[in-house]
Amino acid sequence: TDDIFLNKLSELRQSKLPNETGGILIGSYDRLRKICYIVDTIPSPVDSIEWPTVYIRGVRGLDNALRKITKATDDNLGYIGEWHSHPKGASCAPSGDDYKAFIWLTDVMADYGLPALMIIVSDEKGIYLGQMIKGKKNKL
Repeated sequence: TDDIFLNKLSELRQSKLPNETGGILIGSYDRLRKICYIVDTIPSPVDSIEWPTVYIRGVRGLDNALRKITKATDDNLGYIGEWHSHPKGASCAPSGDDYKAFIWLTDVMADYGLPALMIIVSDEKGIYLGQMIKGKKNKL
């Protein structure tokens, strides 16, 4: 990914404070080279729950928006994971609930032969980018 994308996530977070927010990650996997390209996000759907210490991503409009992206890119870009923010003063380290969501995401992505990918954005300089394969936690 690049700084433009990371800045976009930070700006989306700032726009929703004091609440948490999030969305889905758009990109692609190069399975041969074991590279994940993260290029964009579809921000928090309107039916998401955004509270100061809780974020539950909704689904309204996601399917249609994702189909447009995959069609426009001839299936070269698609869903690759999730991102969410943490509140002011909190680190980007995953919470217990984040790990539970990550385990669920790992199971879903494993059905497609892909790793789970989660980004957490906070006040800290930088982000937490995590990958979980078969229940193992790995900080990238």
